[in-house]
Amino acid sequence: MVTTNMARANHKSRVTILQNSSEDEQSGLQFDLVIVTDNLSTVQEKFIDKIFGNLSTMNAVEFALAHTFGLKLA
Repeated sequence: MVTTNMARANHKSRVTILQNSSEDEQSGLQFDLVIVTDNLSTVQEKFIDKIFGNLSTMNAVEFALAHTFGLKLA
């Protein structure tokens, strides 16, 4: 899940992306958001309306997913 509700931030299973931070400035986002890896679901591609940005690296997301699933990253 991706949310603009910043109250959901600050957890090891979540990644905060700030639109104005130097590391995320190339994301193309129009707003701050939190990637919530502890609330996952499958969505059919036909229901994806638009892409609203991208990340230059997925390291933080991989760490959050590893925490959610109890995995250790090498």
